[in-house]
Order: sequence, then structure tokens, then C-alpha cells
Amino acid sequence: FGVAVEYENPFFGTGFPLWLLAVDGMFYDDNVTARLVIFELNEAGTTWEGIVGGYVTFPTGQQFHAFDLEEHDVLINSQYFMVGYLDIPADNYFLFDKTFNYNTSYAYLDGILYYQPGCWSIGALITNGMPETLDAPHITIVLDGYPKLLWDPVLAALSYYVYGSNDPYADLEDWTLLDIVSATSPLEYYFQDDDEFQFFLVIATTDDPAKRHGIATRITPHHIIQTPNLTHNLKNSLRKANSTGTLLPLQQHR
Repeated sequence: FGVAVEYENPFFGTGFPLWLLAVDGMFYDDNVTARLVIFELNEAGTTWEGIVGGYVTFPTGQQFHAFDLEEHDVLINSQYFMVGYLDIPADNYFLFDKTFNYNTSYAYLDGILYYQPGCWSIGALITNGMPETLDAPHITIVLDGYPKLLWDPVLAALSYYVYGSNDPYADLEDWTLLDIVSATSPLEYYFQDDDEFQFFLVIATTDDPAKRHGIATRITPHHIIQTPNLTHNLKNSLRKANSTGTLLPLQQHR
């Protein structure tokens, strides 16, 4: 049997993929091996398609174990994705919470997903898949009494650092930081009365809010982090359960 949790991709529609950094979970017994599979939902919304998978071992029971996926570059482009632990040996328990029900937990039996009331305790640590380098902004200076800097948006930039200097050849650390402009704000800077600079520099960055964050996760530095060996571009798929496929609570499957 297997357990799985569906997540919505918060970066869907932004033009950038979700980057899955780690997942976790907990079994009751020690030394349980299961098949970790990451699924994307196909465009038709009818089939979960495995994109990354491999066997992982939970060495200690009744303790969360996290699996580091960062080096595998698991990038999710679909609106939904799913984390599943499949091929669980018989006579094993997986942690289940009956007090919460997000309608996103499934039991996996005989190749079919069945909606599972409650919540399997599977966490996912994510960030957005930003490019490592950004293009340079194109700056226009408008003279309306005082210089006004305008610049075009840069793809993937989340903020812009505005600097001033009287020496265009100075090292960056010698330039004066004048402002930090969010990508969601008007892309402009007004020259202030006390500014005495002749040259300006605008740098596009992916600084805040491009911080890693978790979805329903407890993944912290205190968890046991393992780096599993995974295989990309899996061929296996799962069928979604229909309305008649609902099972009664299966939180402790023997």
C-alpha cells in the first residue's frame, strides 16, 4: 500500500517552476523502506505522472526523517504536485492526523489513489526556481527639476538596489545605497534634495521575498536529513480516485 499528499504549486502562473528541496514523514516502526515518488498532474488533470522516485529508509520509528532533494533539481511546472511513499511493507503504520482534513490526502491501493479523510503527515520544503543571474536594468533619467530614474522590469527580479556615486569607476562597495525598490512597486527613484551624486546604478536582485519556505512541513535543522538516490523521468503513473472511490479512514494500515 502507499500514502500520498497533494499540494498546490504557489508559483504556478508566475513563469517560474517550484523547486522541491526536501520532504519528510514518520513511520511507527524502525528501519522501514518505502518508495518515495514525486508526481505532477498531467495537463488534462486525469493522471498523476511520476517524475522523480527512489527507495528511502526511515531508520528510526516515531521520529520525523527528512530527505534532501536539492541536488536532484526537482522542478515542478504543473499547478499541482504530489509526494507519495509507496510500496510500504505490510504491518507498518504511517503517521496520520484525524484532526485536520485538507481534502488532499490519499491512500494508494492496487495502482489507484483513493481519497483519504484526514491528513498524512508528509511535509514539503519548497522555493521558486529562480535563475542564478539576471539581466541588467535599462535606466532612463528624466529631468523635471530633479533627476528621476526610471527602469524597465527585469524578468525574475524581486527587488532593485539603487546606488549613487560621483565616481563611475568606483568599486561597488564605495557606492552609496540610496533605496531598495520592490518589484511590485513603481520602478522609479526620485533624486533627493541632499543627494549630491552625478552617477547612478540600479541592480536587479532576487532578494526577499525569494526565501525558501515550507508547505505543511516540520523540516528543520533538528531533523535527520538524508540524501536519497533518485531516478528522474519515471514511466509509472497513478489514476486519480473518482467520487465512488472514497475509503473510510485508513490511518493505521495493517
